[in-house]
Amino acid sequence: MCKWKVTKGASAWFRLSCLSLPLLLLLLCSALPVACHDTHRAVRAPRGANSSSSAVVGRHVRSYNHLTGDVRKRKLFSYQKFFLRIDKNGKVNGTKSKDDPYSTLEIKSVDVGIVAIKGIQSNYYLAINKKGVVYGAVSIIFSSFLF
Repeated sequence: MCKWKVTKGASAWFRLSCLSLPLLLLLLCSALPVACHDTHRAVRAPRGANSSSSAVVGRHVRSYNHLTGDVRKRKLFSYQKFFLRIDKNGKVNGTKSKDDPYSTLEIKSVDVGIVAIKGIQSNYYLAINKKGVVYGAVSIIFSSFLF
């Protein structure tokens, strides 16, 4: 490769200013204020860790209040091809029959990510005890019926 030489008597100051010009422009551009899209965004106050709201500082949080109390009638189907059913005595098991009236369930949204499941024909809620055994409960037991 050829080595570049300054010809025609250019001064050392000119060489220095030509090399430092891009650096000077970069420095000036970085110091200028930049208009951002979030200049009009409202600043949220931090919330406590025990707050019932799911708001997180610095993150947009959606409100799902309109979904609370939403009720759906469904049949829950397992990978083993069984429909979940709650019979008239509160016994929870599975059936292969599509037409079983005890397999139609009412799924009610209680809170974000929490649902209550009730057998429509039997009027029992799906519950689970501390050992992991599922059963039908007549009334709502908050510690064991929310999924």
